[in-house]
Amino acid sequence: MSRFWRVFGWPLVILGISLAGLVLSLIGNGVWDAAGWVGLFSPLAILVWARFVRARSRT
Repeated sequence: MSRFWRVFGWPLVILGISLAGLVLSLIGNGVWDAAGWVGLFSPLAILVWARFVRARSRT
C-alpha cells in the first residue's frame, strides 16, 4: 500500500460520505433527507467514536 493511501485513505472516505450526504439532502424529500442526515452525521459519529477508542486505549 502506498504512503498516500495510508495517510489520506480514511479522510477521503469521510469526504465521500459527507459529499454523498449533502447531495442526497439536496435531491429530494422523505427518504432522501433521511439518507442525507445519515451521510452528514457520519463524520461526527466517526470522530466521537475515534475519540473514545483512543481514550480507552490510553487507560
